Amino acid sequence: ISACLVGSEMCIRDRRQGILNLVMHARGMPDTKLRALGCTHARTAMDIRPELYDLWLEALLKTIMEHDKQADATTLQGWREVLVKGISVIKAGYDA
Repeated sequence: ISACLVGSEMCIRDRRQGILNLVMHARGMPDTKLRALGCTHARTAMDIRPELYDLWLEALLKTIMEHDKQADATTLQGWREVLVKGISVIKAGYDA
């Protein structure tokens, strides 16, 4: 498994696309792409443990607070509600 180098163009693109897929799912897009991601991140594939998504979410919310001076607790709660819906789909694929 090749590591994603922090700041690499491909890594940034993949993360941006992943966040977009999470947001689109919360807005009603089918979960097809998220289920596929869950398969690639499953125990039998990349083995990205479900609890790591919680850490990722907290790091993302911290980053939003640090870089968006208009963000407040309501903003973060909105992000959390949107992202958790899709993250749950990905997590469900871990042992599937």
